[in-house]
Parts: sequence; C-alpha cells; structure tokens
Amino acid sequence: MDNHRKYRKSQMTAHIFEEFVQVLSWRRGDEHAPHKPLLILYALGALSRGQELLLYSTLELPLTELLRDFGPSRTRLHPEYPFVRLKNDGIWEIHGLNESGIESSELERSLTILRKEEVRGGFRSDIKNLIKNSPHFLSKLVRHILDENFPDTLHEELIERCGIELRGKYYRHRRNLDFRLTVLEAYNYKCAVCGFSAQSNGRYLALEAAHIKWHAFGGADSIDNGIALCSLHHNLFDFGAFGIHEGMIVYSENIVGNQAFDIHCKSFHGKSIGVPNNYIHRPLKENIAWHSTAVFKYPARKIKASEG
Repeated sequence: MDNHRKYRKSQMTAHIFEEFVQVLSWRRGDEHAPHKPLLILYALGALSRGQELLLYSTLELPLTELLRDFGPSRTRLHPEYPFVRLKNDGIWEIHGLNESGIESSELERSLTILRKEEVRGGFRSDIKNLIKNSPHFLSKLVRHILDENFPDTLHEELIERCGIELRGKYYRHRRNLDFRLTVLEAYNYKCAVCGFSAQSNGRYLALEAAHIKWHAFGGADSIDNGIALCSLHHNLFDFGAFGIHEGMIVYSENIVGNQAFDIHCKSFHGKSIGVPNNYIHRPLKENIAWHSTAVFKYPARKIKASEG
C-alpha cells in the first residue's frame, strides 16, 4: 500500500472513531444513560462474530437485560430508543422501517412495528468494513466505550455479555495509583463492608479503592469519593447490588443468592458502613446520592429493627 493510500485509510479511521466519540459524548449533566453505549457494544459483539444486521425482535430481550443489569433502575426499560435514535447520529442504519415511524414522538407506535416487521439495524457499510478488517480499531473502540461509561470492575463482564471477540489484546487504562493507596490508608486497609484485610510481604490482597461516583462520570480521584472494599464487595457495589443510605449498607431486593451470599453479603444489610477516622476523608453526600440514583438497583430491602 503506497503512502497516499495509507494516509487516506488513517484519516478515514480517525474520522470514524471521532464519529463514535461524538455520539457517546452527549450527556445530560452526570446522568448515567447507557442506552446507546450498550447497543453499540452489543452490535460490535455481533459484528465481531460476523453478524452485520440485528433483527430488532431478536435484539430486544438481550438489550433489555443489559439495560436492566448495567443501567440505572427504571420502572420501564426502552431498548427501542437507542435502536431507532442511533440512526440520527449517522453511524447506524435501519432496514424495513418506514421513515415516518422513526420520529421520537412516534416511538410507542413504532415499537409494535419493530416487533412485528422484519426490522433490522446495523452500522454503515464503511464502519462495518473497518471493524471487520481492523482488530486494533475494534479493541480501541471497545476500550473507549467502556472507559467512558462504566467502571473497570464491569468491563470484562460487559465484553462477555455482548459477545465481543477481540482478536487483538485488550488493554485497560491504568488508574491513578495514588488514589488506591490514599483510600486504603484512610480506611485503615480494610473493607468498609466486611472488614476483610489480608497481606503478603506488605502487599494488601484483594482490597481495592472503589469510586463512589464513577470516574467515567466525573468522579474525582479523591478520598471523599473513594471507599475501600474487598474485591467481592467492590464488584457488587459497582453493579448496584448494595448502596449506602444514611450511613448504612443497604442491599437491593433484586439480589438473591445461596447461604454463602447470606453470610458474606446479606448479613451486612442495615449495618453501618465503615468510614475513615478523619472526618474530611469521609464520602461526600453528593457522591453517595449519585450512586444511589445512577447505580443502585431499586427497590431496597426493608431494614428490620434487629438489623439497624
């Protein structure tokens, strides 16, 4: 390939990547709205396995489950919103749906059409060709979507759930190491939920610094936005299995498990969360409020008098 063709390909690749950046950059303040990111990840997964178009009637259930598990709690979930509205961003095409049926004001009527007709959606042809022929671009795009919308603890699970086959090695961005060290020190090197602490030759094991307000949504690398958690409770906290309410650990009613779950998780429901001795290092109320609104899976379990 001559230099001119290489330059043109490089420019095209950069342009397409910027198109995705623009689509994913829109936010209403720090609201967690994962509809388009999750659809794009799921479509990238399908494309990585050779499926270029997605039938809405087949897509609806898995996308609904992704929105339920990785989005804020909502009474009703709307997988049809990103499927239809992504077309307006220019990277997505819809086949089999009349133009008059894709206006935002007519989405309720369109839902019936989406389910009954052979309506399919997929990326533009040049985007599909680039993703199929460039494992590096796919990895870079997936990394960007995950880093900008979800905490590290959920990345691998999202890749698996969306069926993304990465032929190139996937690298996660390294976070601020000082954040981890300062948070663990503030919490006296133990999990704020269960008190777990273990070390080997001075290295603390399975103990992590979790962002209360996610880094992807402007959460600061500061102690008052951090909480020391063991690996288990970090993952559950980022998933929204439990939250913090008035200084107490509150588990979601939607999270159930076996006897081990009752011992290691449910038994802490209604108990006080561990906090740093230094008052200025304690979690900011606005950060906890963000997690409660954007991450916690409502409804919360009721707290019995014996649990408080």
